[in-house]
Amino acid sequence: MATLSSFYISGTYGGLTFYVVNGRQLVRSKTSISKKRFFTDPAFAKQRQYSNWLKMASPVASCIYQQRKPQKGLQQRMTGLLITWMKQGATLAEAAQRLVQLLFPNKNNTTTATTIPPHAFASIQKLYGSISKKLATTSVAGYNTIPLRI
Repeated sequence: MATLSSFYISGTYGGLTFYVVNGRQLVRSKTSISKKRFFTDPAFAKQRQYSNWLKMASPVASCIYQQRKPQKGLQQRMTGLLITWMKQGATLAEAAQRLVQLLFPNKNNTTTATTIPPHAFASIQKLYGSISKKLATTSVAGYNTIPLRI
């Protein structure tokens, strides 16, 4: 990957893509994968499934993370756990419930509504409701038939 130092340009010109990362101008060759190909080609079905899981799990993990003290890398690990449980067949609501039980246990190792602030449950339910409504109107045919390793 080449770098340029005298001037900044952004975009694709003649098969080269110019972009800036952390104040450094970088150049790479243009990719052959278009947005249309990504969303229609069966070869990318698995990547679309993982992208869909990430799109659902990330806001839920963020909502739960905001109820705890900040800890480096915790939100990413929480998102990873949610995706892992969804890969194993759990719904987003079941995975979120498992995560809440894992992060907010009480003395009997069970979770009740009193161990988590009520506004946290309300925001998770609101978020999950908006995601499930969006998915109900989106065509996701074929996602359930993709063979995945667990």
